[in-house]
Formats: sequence, C-alpha cells, structure tokens
Amino acid sequence: MSGNKAKNEISAFKFKYISNNVSSNVALLTLSGDQQPFVKLVEIFMLCKDFDRPDGYYYDKTSSTLYVFEHFEFDCSRTNRNGSSLRRSTKQVNQEVEREIKSSVTDYDSVKVIEQGYGEKNGNKITYVMGADGDKYRDNYITNFKKFYKDHNSKVQEYIENCKKEIGVTPQKAIVSFLVEDVTVFGTHYKTNNNMGDSVILLFTKQFLEIFKNSSVDYVFFATLNDRYLVICDRSIINDDPSKYIDLLNEEFYIIPAVPVITAAKKL
Repeated sequence: MSGNKAKNEISAFKFKYISNNVSSNVALLTLSGDQQPFVKLVEIFMLCKDFDRPDGYYYDKTSSTLYVFEHFEFDCSRTNRNGSSLRRSTKQVNQEVEREIKSSVTDYDSVKVIEQGYGEKNGNKITYVMGADGDKYRDNYITNFKKFYKDHNSKVQEYIENCKKEIGVTPQKAIVSFLVEDVTVFGTHYKTNNNMGDSVILLFTKQFLEIFKNSSVDYVFFATLNDRYLVICDRSIINDDPSKYIDLLNEEFYIIPAVPVITAAKKL
C-alpha cells in the first residue's frame, strides 16, 4: 500500500456474507433477468484488495476496468455526531466487561444490556416495550441510510483517484459498488398486526430507489446480519415502475429495543 492503510472491512464482509459457492447465497435484483453479470461482479469482489478510501478495489488489466468497493453500516437507532446509540452502547458494554474481568479476583459473570431502541424511564429504571415506537425506528432507518449514502456518494471521484494513484494507470472504465449493511441487532422487521413481520430489504423500497437514481453508483450490495444473505441491484432498476417499491413512510418497524449480553470468564 502506498500510504493508504487497509481497514479490512472488505475481508470481513466477504467472511460474513459470501460462501465459496458465489451463486448459492446471493439474491439478485435486476430487470434484465440475466444473473451472470452479477455472479461475475461478486467473483471480482472476492478478488478485490482491502484498501482505505475506498475500502477495496480490483483492477482488471485485460479490460482496463477499475472496480471500486465502498462499505458502510447503518442501523435503526438514534444517531448524532458521535455515531449511533447502538454503536455507543455496544462499545460502552464491551469496555465495562473488559474492565470488570481484568479487575476481578474470582471467576466472573455478568448480564448487561445493549440499548438500540426506546425505553420508558421511571427513575433509574428503564422498561423496554416490544413492538413500540415503530415509527421512530422507521424514521431513524431512513435518516441514517440517506446520510451515510450521500456522504459516501460525495466521495466517489476521490475513491477513483486514490485507486488510480495506487495502480499507477488511468483505467478506461470505473465501476463503483456500495456495500450497504444493516447492523440492527436481530434485524429490521416490518410491524404486522402488532407482531414482527418480514425483514426490511432496503433495495425494495422507494426511499432507496430515489437516492440511487441520483447517485454515481453502479451497483449496490445490501446485507443484514440477521438474514445472512445479499441482495444486489444495478442501475437497470431506475427505469422500473416506482409503484412496485415499498414506501417506508407507510410502514412501521418492529425492532428488539434492548439486547442482553451474558458474559462469563474463569480466573486462571
């Protein structure tokens, strides 16, 4: 690497979502009906190198084509300039557990809670209600996704220029793919009759279609930890009938608001 330290986000994404048999766990969303270009893209993705700004790239010398891969995560929790409340809560719990294990003189066990949703406060006690606040989670989902997508889209040309410096040539063509990962714990689901319904697949929504149309991105990979598979789309969907896509503003979400973390360690 020439001054760009790899973050290994691409390697982690491959490990989580893509098996050795590329076509076995990749769902393809395209109007053309021809899945082979997607399978080829995923095969190229498996060959790409970890990088930084963008997170990965592959240069095909034969066709003089640069493949750019940029990854970002988002979730349904509240987000401010310090990041999502889910990420902050996870970090805090992990740090607490690490400190307690190090200071413990006996065997250690604990039960802590990672917060990713809304609770009802009564003094020092917080009660989490399953199925509540579905509109708030939905709004967070839309806001967080749009923010991260727009931020990364604004840097596409920078990503291409960084890769050109790294490979030392100007490719005839550049193909940009975003790897978008919903990391909401236990997944993002629609609320159906006050119960947990189907998983939310971002690429099937009007909110995604609108932002994708106005971006510089050729392909989007969408993945969720809960479902463990990929959905991929290309720019052919911008000509699709918008009425076929789900308008998230007409939906509510069902999110698990808090996640218990049980930890145990033996003192050696």
